[in-house]
Amino acid sequence: MNFHDAREILNNWSSFFDPSLSEASSNKRLEPAPRSEAARKAWWYESDRVIDWRSPRCSAYLVAYLQIADGPIPLTGIPLDDGFIHPDRSVMQALDHAGCIRMDDGMFHLTDKGEALVTPWLQIDRATGFSVTVQRRRG
Repeated sequence: MNFHDAREILNNWSSFFDPSLSEASSNKRLEPAPRSEAARKAWWYESDRVIDWRSPRCSAYLVAYLQIADGPIPLTGIPLDDGFIHPDRSVMQALDHAGCIRMDDGMFHLTDKGEALVTPWLQIDRATGFSVTVQRRRG
């Protein structure tokens, strides 16, 4: 998957969860390399911006990142064919703080709470190494 495809997924989910949006508000450019400082959990909490994990933005970004990564989301960035897309710090901080994801072994992993949040839109198959199948429907 290239950046254009990843950006399209992010934009589609953003407008799906919030029809007033035509595009996602972050991840607007391809990153050339992983973000090494993001490997530290403390880095994710350095942001002063606090958002509600129940917001359409958090749901849209989590669903998009899982679809793009096709599994656990690397803390330092999701590798693409032409570079990286870095998870939004405020979104991931909110989801971690709420217990929807956990940071372990350099990855964001879904918790049971996080899986319940995304299952109206994604089918998570852990038996096959965590494949993601899109099943769009309003939750």
